[in-house]
Amino acid sequence: MIMKYIITESQYQLITENTVFDKIKRRFNQEYLTEFIEEAIEDEDGYEPCSEFGDGYEYADEVIRKAINNFLYSLSSEIELTQESFEETEEILVDLSKDWFYDSLMEGFEQNCSDEEDYEGDFASLKELP
Repeated sequence: MIMKYIITESQYQLITENTVFDKIKRRFNQEYLTEFIEEAIEDEDGYEPCSEFGDGYEYADEVIRKAINNFLYSLSSEIELTQESFEETEEILVDLSKDWFYDSLMEGFEQNCSDEEDYEGDFASLKELP
Protein backbone atom coordinates (compact mmCIF):
# COMPACT_ATOMS: atom_id res chain seq x y z
CA MET A 1 0.00 0.00 0.00
CA ILE A 2 1.40 3.42 -1.00
CA MET A 3 0.55 6.43 1.06
CA LYS A 4 0.75 9.95 -0.26
CA TYR A 5 0.84 13.03 1.87
CA ILE A 6 -0.49 16.40 0.93
CA ILE A 7 1.49 19.24 2.44
CA THR A 8 1.25 22.98 2.13
CA GLU A 9 3.85 25.10 0.43
CA SER A 10 5.08 26.47 3.75
CA GLN A 11 5.48 22.94 5.10
CA TYR A 12 7.46 22.01 1.99
CA GLN A 13 9.71 25.05 2.43
CA LEU A 14 10.27 24.16 6.07
CA ILE A 15 11.29 20.62 5.14
CA THR A 16 13.62 21.68 2.33
CA GLU A 17 15.14 24.57 4.27
CA ASN A 18 15.92 22.26 7.17
CA THR A 19 17.59 19.86 4.75
CA VAL A 20 19.62 22.74 3.33
CA PHE A 21 20.59 23.95 6.76
CA ASP A 22 21.60 20.41 7.76
CA LYS A 23 24.02 20.35 4.81
CA ILE A 24 25.43 23.70 5.84
CA LYS A 25 25.78 22.70 9.51
CA ARG A 26 27.89 19.66 8.59
CA ARG A 27 30.60 21.93 7.20
CA PHE A 28 30.13 25.03 9.30
CA ASN A 29 32.76 24.87 12.01
CA GLN A 30 35.55 27.13 13.20
CA GLU A 31 38.37 25.11 11.69
CA TYR A 32 36.82 24.92 8.22
CA LEU A 33 35.70 28.55 8.23
CA THR A 34 39.21 29.72 9.17
CA GLU A 35 40.26 28.96 5.58
CA PHE A 36 37.57 31.31 4.28
CA ILE A 37 38.55 34.01 6.77
CA GLU A 38 42.17 33.76 5.62
CA GLU A 39 41.06 34.05 1.97
CA ALA A 40 38.99 37.13 2.80
CA ILE A 41 42.02 38.72 4.47
CA GLU A 42 44.21 37.91 1.47
CA ASP A 43 41.64 39.56 -0.83
CA GLU A 44 42.67 42.91 0.62
CA ASP A 45 45.04 43.50 -2.29
CA GLY A 46 44.32 46.84 -3.89
CA TYR A 47 43.14 48.69 -0.81
CA GLU A 48 44.39 49.49 2.64
CA PRO A 49 42.10 48.35 5.45
CA CYS A 50 43.28 51.18 7.72
CA SER A 51 41.96 53.82 5.34
CA GLU A 52 38.90 51.85 4.16
CA PHE A 53 37.42 51.11 7.58
CA GLY A 54 36.75 53.49 10.43
CA ASP A 55 37.45 50.94 13.14
CA GLY A 56 38.04 47.29 13.92
CA TYR A 57 34.32 46.57 14.10
CA GLU A 58 33.73 47.57 10.49
CA TYR A 59 36.80 45.63 9.39
CA ALA A 60 35.85 42.45 11.26
CA ASP A 61 32.27 42.64 9.95
CA GLU A 62 33.48 42.95 6.36
CA VAL A 63 36.00 40.10 6.60
CA ILE A 64 33.47 37.78 8.25
CA ARG A 65 30.76 38.68 5.72
CA LYS A 66 33.14 38.01 2.79
CA ALA A 67 34.13 34.68 4.31
CA ILE A 68 30.51 33.61 4.81
CA ASN A 69 29.60 34.61 1.26
CA ASN A 70 32.52 32.57 -0.09
CA PHE A 71 31.55 29.66 2.16
CA LEU A 72 27.94 29.66 0.92
CA TYR A 73 29.00 30.00 -2.71
CA SER A 74 31.32 27.02 -2.25
CA LEU A 75 28.24 24.98 -1.35
CA SER A 76 26.10 26.28 -4.21
CA SER A 77 26.46 23.07 -6.23
CA GLU A 78 25.04 21.08 -3.30
CA ILE A 79 22.36 23.41 -1.98
CA GLU A 80 19.83 25.68 -3.56
CA LEU A 81 18.97 28.90 -1.81
CA THR A 82 16.62 31.63 -2.91
CA GLN A 83 17.90 35.19 -2.53
CA GLU A 84 15.78 35.63 0.58
CA SER A 85 16.91 32.39 2.21
CA PHE A 86 20.52 33.16 1.22
CA GLU A 87 20.36 36.50 3.03
CA GLU A 88 18.71 34.95 6.10
CA THR A 89 21.25 32.13 6.21
CA GLU A 90 24.10 34.58 5.70
CA GLU A 91 22.97 36.69 8.68
CA ILE A 92 22.71 33.63 10.93
CA LEU A 93 26.17 32.39 9.95
CA VAL A 94 27.74 35.84 10.28
CA ASP A 95 26.38 36.16 13.80
CA LEU A 96 27.68 32.71 14.74
CA SER A 97 31.10 33.43 13.21
CA LYS A 98 31.54 36.60 15.21
CA ASP A 99 31.92 34.50 18.36
CA TRP A 100 34.88 32.72 16.79
CA PHE A 101 36.71 35.47 14.88
CA TYR A 102 35.57 38.93 15.95
CA ASP A 103 38.08 39.52 18.72
CA SER A 104 41.14 38.35 16.78
CA LEU A 105 40.17 40.35 13.67
CA MET A 106 39.55 43.51 15.69
CA GLU A 107 42.77 43.06 17.62
CA GLY A 108 44.76 42.60 14.41
CA PHE A 109 43.16 45.68 12.91
CA GLU A 110 43.90 47.77 15.99
CA GLN A 111 47.52 46.58 16.10
CA ASN A 112 48.11 47.31 12.42
CA CYS A 113 46.14 50.54 12.26
CA SER A 114 46.71 52.12 15.67
CA ASP A 115 49.15 54.54 14.07
CA GLU A 116 48.48 54.85 10.35
CA GLU A 117 51.94 56.28 9.75
CA ASP A 118 53.41 52.95 10.89
CA TYR A 119 51.07 50.95 8.66
CA GLU A 120 52.96 48.81 6.19
CA GLY A 121 50.03 46.88 4.77
CA ASP A 122 50.90 43.74 6.67
CA PHE A 123 47.79 41.95 7.82
CA ALA A 124 49.47 38.56 7.66
CA SER A 125 49.39 38.43 11.45
CA LEU A 126 45.63 38.13 11.23
CA LYS A 127 46.05 34.68 9.74
CA GLU A 128 46.95 33.44 13.19
CA LEU A 129 43.32 32.85 14.09
CA PRO A 130 42.07 30.60 16.86
